[in-house]
Amino acid sequence: MTGLYWLPILAIIFLAQTVRANTHFPVTGDRATTIGHLRMNFDKMPGGQANDSVFLNSLSVGLGERVEVGVIPWVYTQEANTFFKYGMTLKYNFYKSEEIQVAVGGSQIKGLFKDTSNSSSENTVSKFDTQVSQWMNYLFTSINYSPKDAKLSDGLTIKYTEIVQRTIVHGGSRIEYDGQSFYYPHNMNKASIDPQNFYSLDLNYQLTDIHWLGLSMGTASLQSKLNTDSVAKEDDSLRESERIRYILGSSYIYYSKWGAFENPRISITYFEANGFSSGFSVTF
Repeated sequence: MTGLYWLPILAIIFLAQTVRANTHFPVTGDRATTIGHLRMNFDKMPGGQANDSVFLNSLSVGLGERVEVGVIPWVYTQEANTFFKYGMTLKYNFYKSEEIQVAVGGSQIKGLFKDTSNSSSENTVSKFDTQVSQWMNYLFTSINYSPKDAKLSDGLTIKYTEIVQRTIVHGGSRIEYDGQSFYYPHNMNKASIDPQNFYSLDLNYQLTDIHWLGLSMGTASLQSKLNTDSVAKEDDSLRESERIRYILGSSYIYYSKWGAFENPRISITYFEANGFSSGFSVTF
């Protein structure tokens, strides 16, 4: 037991019932409260983009009263030889009072493609091994304010999304000419990052005891403004992708139990960049 005396204390802190907070359900932002120990939640993946399909929802489980971990089921329904390899999520509610909750977290989807190509002609034989790795990272910080017994609650979410891609090519061509052999290698190791920033403000308004309305407005760009300085002024297409786009959303929240389910929500969102999308979330 030497050196492990702190484990029971840590377990008590991790699993203990903390301050019970009112719950705010964002439309396009992220929920700062967690669902509770060993409860499950089907919701927009943490840090997900405003226009993500319901197929990219995460299925998460609560570990203690401040942590949620989960997977993105759609990724695992793909065939074993497809591009997507895993999708994982994490949320940590590091501050909680009766009215204010603050959380950080995110999701990651990993993609991997491998291919070997061979070609030959009269005097040339070529072989190339190609590997493309892609990490789709979705990060968020969310602050929810839910006054006790109030008809209105609100939440602010800041997200940073990036798609990191690394392409590795090994190979070359061997040419036979006039009785001699020449080998020309070709090796490439290239990385690129495609980022996006997102800001949203969400409101929940109580219509009746168990019927609530959610409203959201926000902004995002197809690419982040972080790389604006490196873009040539004449590059209009890239600057257009960095232009701020507006996001509007609304939702209906059934703030009660419905059979084995709790607080089911449906939503519709409009993102100026690519139109309407719908969503569904529920806790059980």
